[in-house]
Amino acid sequence: PGERARRVAVRFPEGANRTTGAVLSVVHEGGVRTLSLDQRRMGRFWMDLGAFPFGSGGSVELAAGPSTGVLVADAVKLGGGTHTASRHPWWQMSASIYVPEAGAPGSVTALNDVTIRPAYAEFVGPDVLLSLHANASGVSGGSSAHGTSTYRYSCSTYGDHTSSDGATTCDDPPGSRDLLDEVHAAVLASLRAQWDPGWADRGRLVANFGEVRELIDTPGILVETGFFDNLVTPSGVTMSDNRALHDPRWREAFARGVAAGLASYLAPGTTVPPERPEGLAARNLDDGTLRVSWRAVPGALGYRVTRARLDSTRGRAFDEGTVVEGATELVLQSPALEPGRGYAFRVAALDDNGEGLASQVVVARFRGEPGATAPVLVVWAYDRRDAWVQDVDNDLAGAIEHGRALLRSLAHGGPDVSFDGALDEALDLALPGAVALDDYVVVDFAAGKDSTSDEPVAAAQQLALGAFLDGGGRVILSGEEVGYALVETAGDLTGATFLSERFHASYLSDDADTFTIAGSGILDGLDGSIDDGAGLYEVVYPDVWQAEAGASVPLAYPDGSAAAVLGDTTALFGFGLEALVDDEARAFTLARVLGEIAPELFDGSEGEGEGEGEGEGEG
Repeated sequence: PGERARRVAVRFPEGANRTTGAVLSVVHEGGVRTLSLDQRRMGRFWMDLGAFPFGSGGSVELAAGPSTGVLVADAVKLGGGTHTASRHPWWQMSASIYVPEAGAPGSVTALNDVTIRPAYAEFVGPDVLLSLHANASGVSGGSSAHGTSTYRYSCSTYGDHTSSDGATTCDDPPGSRDLLDEVHAAVLASLRAQWDPGWADRGRLVANFGEVRELIDTPGILVETGFFDNLVTPSGVTMSDNRALHDPRWREAFARGVAAGLASYLAPGTTVPPERPEGLAARNLDDGTLRVSWRAVPGALGYRVTRARLDSTRGRAFDEGTVVEGATELVLQSPALEPGRGYAFRVAALDDNGEGLASQVVVARFRGEPGATAPVLVVWAYDRRDAWVQDVDNDLAGAIEHGRALLRSLAHGGPDVSFDGALDEALDLALPGAVALDDYVVVDFAAGKDSTSDEPVAAAQQLALGAFLDGGGRVILSGEEVGYALVETAGDLTGATFLSERFHASYLSDDADTFTIAGSGILDGLDGSIDDGAGLYEVVYPDVWQAEAGASVPLAYPDGSAAAVLGDTTALFGFGLEALVDDEARAFTLARVLGEIAPELFDGSEGEGEGEGEGEGEG
């Protein structure tokens, strides 16, 4: 219980007499994922099915389905495994280390680390081989070499780096030329549209590279994505290749291009699925229902809304979802949702090409009865993704930690209230489906690791929060580098004035250089730490504050400087509350802060809360 999702893989002896439509079901904490499996092929290796949250248990079930043929159940693997000697995950090991352990024959395992790759691919039997590389110029100290090139085999007839169009008598294995054309064009189009219009095309080429030379029947290409030794940003380009290669936004644009190219090659007329939905919000309505809404995605024909109970495994055991057509909202009620229980929601767009990537997550506690709506709004504003904040630092779901803390706060004397959730772009009142802050008593605004380029609290949001406070609202603002972005690098006094006038705090420095914190006053007894990378993400630059007149310091770093500043109606933290270790520390903090800045939340009850029971659900 509480573990992260585990990857599941299956293996089976393929054969011509096998069933073409076996039904494979993975039963996990969120629901059941059902897949169709053709057992005539692709059974000679561990076929990855994805990552699943199992909590205290689960199963993998195999059935014959409607098709004829022999059904074979052989082996299931949970997790990716670790190399015994190095203690690194298997996916990090070289091909020459991995392939012998994957069950390939001696004719394959005897090869070197380059040629073993195409040989293993031929043994497995895929439709195509796509080899991904990062390039190098070989210039000491870095170079201005830049861009993407794609290669196929030269047939040992043409010189290395010859134009693919010039290699007119060579297409070996057959189909490689078309595969190169489709993937290279789609990758360039995606990078230029989503990343940088100046991204360089270094050509469609041929070469006598071992990874494509040794292919027999499988069409194959090798993509040189960019130059990892390009440390100097070329003229007309936004950033260096090295920095781009580390950026999840570049990698996502590249991946979408690869997906579009492969789709067009394997199924002409198809392309990549739609983009991520934005503007997500989950709100309790006064008729006792809960509405999940989002902005329309261009080209989407429908949407899949998935949800997870916040008392499930890390709050991330998402179900298989509900498909919505012809609308950008889903209204839920009991018994689909259980009154008093907390949920996380995310949305993915659908079209004829498939299902796109899921949105960021919002959270809500379902009230489930007519009357007053939720008094607390959790705003997830952590949007940053770059070379320094990669996927491991932002899983797009950190709002879950805030929702779980609000639920657990009941056990620490916190208020028994429902709450809504929204992404920060949903606060833009100029756009459809916007969330109005004046509908709430408390706004928990989570800026995460947003910094200068991502504006942890944008100018319009500063105005909205200020107006909300002027109208009697209460605000909890947490995030790393909020002061650095709003004060130290802002170029004007707007951010400093906002922090001083609204939160009674002055910014002192960008980095407390510690993970240790200690509470006093309302947080007396909280002796803990902020995340050093072992949890949700590493807090690299926790802000250091100074309390101004009328404010206090409920949380301090070891040198006595302020990690948080508490006012009459506000609380400001120098790090994201989601990065406070652990669940109980977050719950204790929110319970005490809400008790101080919004005592009216304790005046009544909203029904059966999770409280202690939610904690028990974690075991």
